[in-house]
Amino acid sequence: HCASSSGKVQLPINGYHIPMMIYAPKYLEPAVIDRLTAQIDIAPTILGLLHLDYTSEFYGHDLFAVPSGDDRAFISTYQGLGYLTDSLLIIQSPPHHVEAYIPDFTTGESRKTNTDEQIKRKAQALYESSSWLMQHHQNNPAR
Repeated sequence: HCASSSGKVQLPINGYHIPMMIYAPKYLEPAVIDRLTAQIDIAPTILGLLHLDYTSEFYGHDLFAVPSGDDRAFISTYQGLGYLTDSLLIIQSPPHHVEAYIPDFTTGESRKTNTDEQIKRKAQALYESSSWLMQHHQNNPAR
């Protein structure tokens, strides 16, 4: 998905739309849930649906345990790291360049806006801490 993301915008958000289906008729009522999520939310959501008590280092969220206003997704190309909320897209690109955009979920276009410092810091912290954990093999407690 989004292999051809070069074009008018740095990260065309509608190119990352990946539908997911969970089929468990004995456990779940049929429903369509239209929320901003990411692939990293799959494991925590399934563990939550199974009512398993777990401690993890997942950066993902259990879709059914997170309030609707806290939705976010991580998107990227080889040059841009995106942190997407329902109203803002923060793009980090080398060298240390950060810009904010207002996304249009219909067209995939994004309009540049002033950087929200709080969300900018949160996006940077999530990407930098995950990078540090991987570089220092801290993502696996068995090491």
